[in-house]
Amino acid sequence: MSLIILVFVFLGSMLQGISLQNKWTSPNFSLFCIFGILLIIAAVYRPVFMPDYDSYFNAIVLKTSDRMEPTFYLIRTFWNILDFNPTGTFTTYALIGTSLVLFTIKRDSRYYWFSLSLFISIYFILGEMIQIRQAVAAGFLLLSTKYICTKNPKIYFLLTSFAILFHYSAIIMIPLYFLSPISKRRLYYICLLYT
Repeated sequence: MSLIILVFVFLGSMLQGISLQNKWTSPNFSLFCIFGILLIIAAVYRPVFMPDYDSYFNAIVLKTSDRMEPTFYLIRTFWNILDFNPTGTFTTYALIGTSLVLFTIKRDSRYYWFSLSLFISIYFILGEMIQIRQAVAAGFLLLSTKYICTKNPKIYFLLTSFAILFHYSAIIMIPLYFLSPISKRRLYYICLLYT
């Protein structure tokens, strides 16, 4: 069912993009929100044969993993108290990760239907359905890029902190703030990031 929803939303967003419906009218915004809800449902009810599904299921239900970030334990414990796991944990990650990306698309993209199509076709299955913790961290990264350009370090580092709480690899976001787009040392910093 998840894959059928993905195909439906992908085709719908492509058709909207082709029809040049790129103004935020009320029907467009409503359709964008409906597509977002469908994407969240697709991520929550992912097929059990997806990579990492068993690992997350065991970490959530059987509590077999001790190498996760603090937010994973917090979310898992909350839903265990309500006896709604693993669905509650998957819903939380899908809701946060997908919502962050969709908000960023709405905020930053002039061609949001094509951006939504690209998100589904390139990243959604890997990020939102397989690597759920990294997807939330990537959502915070996308959200924070505006604050690099506007030079607002408080909000940038707050969002970076949230990203790190969802996945430790997001620590790489810290030096991004200090890169200058016009600096001659930009290549040096980019090489430094990859070492």
